[in-house]
Parts: sequence; C-alpha cells; structure tokens
Amino acid sequence: YTGVGGSFGGQGTGEAVAPRAVDPNAQAPISFDSIPRTVIARHEGQIDDRTPERDYPLDLTAGQTILVMADAVEEGLDPVITLNGLDGFPVAINDDRDVGTLNSAFAYTVPTSGRYMLNMTRYSDGASSGPYVLEISNVAAGVVDELRAQSENPVTLSG
Repeated sequence: YTGVGGSFGGQGTGEAVAPRAVDPNAQAPISFDSIPRTVIARHEGQIDDRTPERDYPLDLTAGQTILVMADAVEEGLDPVITLNGLDGFPVAINDDRDVGTLNSAFAYTVPTSGRYMLNMTRYSDGASSGPYVLEISNVAAGVVDELRAQSENPVTLSG
C-alpha cells in the first residue's frame, strides 16, 4: 500500500492523521489505461493566464461512445474538461477523475449526431497552469456505466 498526502494548491503545511483499514468488499478504482479504446483525436497544449481555456469541436454520431481524458504533463495544472451539447449546454464534465489525481476523464454516449464542443480549462478556484495532453477515443458503451458506478459507489474506509 502507498499513501500520498498533500495540500490544496501544494502550499499548506501542518500535521495530519491518516487512519487505514482494509475493506474486503472494496473494489479498486478503474484503471483508465486499461480501458480498450481507439484514439480518434489527440491534442497537446498549454493552459496558463494567456490561454486559460481551449475549445475543440467534435463531430459525433448518435450511439457513439467516447472517452475523453485530460492529463497534465507535469505538476501544476488541474485540468477540467466539459463537453457541450448541440444546444451549447454541458452534457458531460469532469474534474479529478479519481482519488489521487487532478487529471480528468469522462465517458459519454452521444444521443444525437452533430457538432459538439469540448472545452479544456483549469480548476476555477486556482491559477494552475502547465502543458497537457487531451485524448478522445471511441470506447464500448459499457464504459459509461462502469465509470458512473465507480463515482456513485466510491471506496470508503471505516473509522
């Protein structure tokens, strides 16, 4: 087991207590690297004060399921990704795909064909910055349910 601690923004210091327990019924979080996928687009860029966000248009087809992953290339960036639907309103959003990472990911099954807009930005309560890799992939539709189940049933520790 490995325990990692830190402060919001990496600036705070102090003491912490970290009790641990093993839940025999707990399941490990999903490994995003192990999800079978076909990459359809890959973008690299920089988020900073001059460029606090970037938009990427996506032409998607009804029934298509995509996995979007935003990874900071180095510490310093807290990426947030939002997929806006045909009406311009968000249909999928993620900040911090799982415990222990500030990177983001979501899976989404497209209900209606058309041009969607993927927005890459940073967490709004900070001025994080740095390079990123944004990857959009086709995946099996079941990935949506798997990620939803994980977010609705997080691993909890007793005590």
